[in-house]
Amino acid sequence: MSSNTIFQGMTPLAFFDRYPVTRVGVQGAPVPVLSFADKVKKAILPKPPAPAPWVKGNPANAQGIVSKDRRVGYCTITHDASSPAQDISTNSDVPVKITFSEQGPGIPIFYLPYQDDYNYRTTLVDHQGLNASFFLTALIDGCSIYVEGTQAQPTVYHLNARSTVAPNLAPPTTPALQRAADWNAKYTLMDTRFRKDALKLTPGANGYRIPKRVKQMDANLLLPGKLENHNYMIGPAQAAAFEATLGALQAAGRAPTFLKGQPVDEMQLLAPQGTAFGAKAGGTWRFYVQRRAMVEYFHVPMGLPRVSLGRQWIVRDVIEFWPNATTGTQLASIW
Repeated sequence: MSSNTIFQGMTPLAFFDRYPVTRVGVQGAPVPVLSFADKVKKAILPKPPAPAPWVKGNPANAQGIVSKDRRVGYCTITHDASSPAQDISTNSDVPVKITFSEQGPGIPIFYLPYQDDYNYRTTLVDHQGLNASFFLTALIDGCSIYVEGTQAQPTVYHLNARSTVAPNLAPPTTPALQRAADWNAKYTLMDTRFRKDALKLTPGANGYRIPKRVKQMDANLLLPGKLENHNYMIGPAQAAAFEATLGALQAAGRAPTFLKGQPVDEMQLLAPQGTAFGAKAGGTWRFYVQRRAMVEYFHVPMGLPRVSLGRQWIVRDVIEFWPNATTGTQLASIW
């Protein structure tokens, strides 16, 4: 399975609706093979300066900005052989991994990195001239993704607040209430960091007034939007409701009705996850999230213990979060 034979023959939307993307990684530039003469030159000539950093700024305190000459690289798509759950449904295919590298071959792609408690942003302007029309960021299982600007040249943020928690609630309290307070603290911190670095827009007679770092007025400037943990994950309180959708997933062809000669009677949630991506068509960008879950299937014989039939990554759905907020939130109030 390769990107050349699959992804280029499908739209990103169709691809993500079919294939669970269970791994996204970064591959370093390949080490060149030097001739003997090159090795001699390398030994006697002064060393060249270190390459420009991939990210500039301070991602721990403000924003890590992907350098404009490193925004676009290449990605390849292969079967994720390391996935703990192989695909066993009727319509979907095996889990895949997408690997990003700064060297080709592959599909040109804007890539946004991730790190715990850090903040990264990139503007989707292809200074490298690689004609990139696809955006991807690292897998998300708690981070927030923000998008602002115009559909022609949006800016995307990947923010994380893993270490941020709320003070312990006074008793009587519950783990669920403490968990909710912790998440509110994370969301508040990420919103604050976004506001600190976002376009400082002020309402004007013709919409928004553009700050200096945007070179010209653009009447197509849109409200920013964000995708949060609860928009794509399945929390403990929602697990039972999700497991009860087995029949609907079977009817849609996303989950099997029979495995190993036995009917599939129950489904148990093991882990939720998401992948945020963007696709450009006709000069405009739209951003989506693949919402997926690892599940285990069971047959329940009458009067006997249930029997495990195997595990699978299910693509629950693929929905847009900017500029049309099918999920997520438009940030009209953030200003």
